[in-house]
Amino acid sequence: MITLKVILNENFPPKVLAEDQNLQEIIQLIDLGNGKTRIISSMVGWGKGPEWDKTYDFFTIGNEFTYKNLIKNFQ
Repeated sequence: MITLKVILNENFPPKVLAEDQNLQEIIQLIDLGNGKTRIISSMVGWGKGPEWDKTYDFFTIGNEFTYKNLIKNFQ
């Protein structure tokens, strides 16, 4: 398991930057046997409102891109 503290930069809405207290990503690597691994990514610490919804959407797309590229390195 890997836990990452997410540090938001100035590209995120001011409301999100002001409210963020502990946005984190928890990555679990599960050995499925036969050389296969399941990656489970969970993010915690979200706020509420449209600005947070946009931030969530950003990480949904970004994390998918990151994990697809990670998988390519192990094939």
